[in-house]
Amino acid sequence: MLRSALLYVDQVARDGSIRKAAERLHLSASAVNRQLLHLEEELGVSLFDRLPRGVRPTAAGELLLGQIRRWDGESTALKLQLQSLRGGASGVIRIVAPELTTDLLLPEAMRALRERFPRVTFDVFTGDTPRVLSALLNRDADVGLGFNVKAGPRLRIVTSVQPKFGAVMAPDHPLAQRKQVSLGECAVYPLIVPGEDWIDQTVTQSLFPGGLADYNVVARGGRAGVLRAFARAKLGVTFLTRLEVESDVRSGQLVHVPLSQKRIAVPTLSLLVPARETSAGVVGVFVKLLEAELGRI
Repeated sequence: MLRSALLYVDQVARDGSIRKAAERLHLSASAVNRQLLHLEEELGVSLFDRLPRGVRPTAAGELLLGQIRRWDGESTALKLQLQSLRGGASGVIRIVAPELTTDLLLPEAMRALRERFPRVTFDVFTGDTPRVLSALLNRDADVGLGFNVKAGPRLRIVTSVQPKFGAVMAPDHPLAQRKQVSLGECAVYPLIVPGEDWIDQTVTQSLFPGGLADYNVVARGGRAGVLRAFARAKLGVTFLTRLEVESDVRSGQLVHVPLSQKRIAVPTLSLLVPARETSAGVVGVFVKLLEAELGRI
């Protein structure tokens, strides 16, 4: 789908030689060189420095090469997607993610993909971030979601978000209509907090560095779903990210009010794929849908 001259530029740059590139392309060196000269004339810049032994891209050549490789990846993905559409794509997308993403984030993206590709199925397994990374690096998963991950030579971050953190309560709670609340305002009311064996792993820990002895804690829970259930039962106020409570907010069972504290240690959630994957075909479409869902939190 790219002009031949652009593909020649890429091959010559990879081989560092017009002659070697011509051999790979099954063309004569003069034909390849002629195409390069025509392209340089058209663009008005030199793309290669001709050296005694081979060639080297100029600054303009490096700039064009970057664009060519992006175009090539995008055109490959496009062709695969068109083939999928023509043939009625089928197959399995393997997903690894934290459990909290399976409540709304993943199902919404999965539903949207199934509307377009009804023959595609999903294999979803949950785990903490080390398990997510292991599955992606071992190619046991096509797509993953993980917290506080750094990109590397074998791992690509598609996008990252910091879910909004706030107070969660029933819709008829006195603070429910506020656009923002402080921790002090919440502490006037009964509080629902993570259990002692879990609180160190949550954002809530950073809200109470001195401990909870001076607060009116009415209930503790072992996971986000339990805290939400207690809040729905109107036992008090709890603290969660918007991602953890989004389904209840959309259904009108709970309200999420951002906290006014400036420094809250909210983890970063990243959408991940193996570094060398082109994200083509239905997997690429699913990654785009999941990226859009992440943008809503």
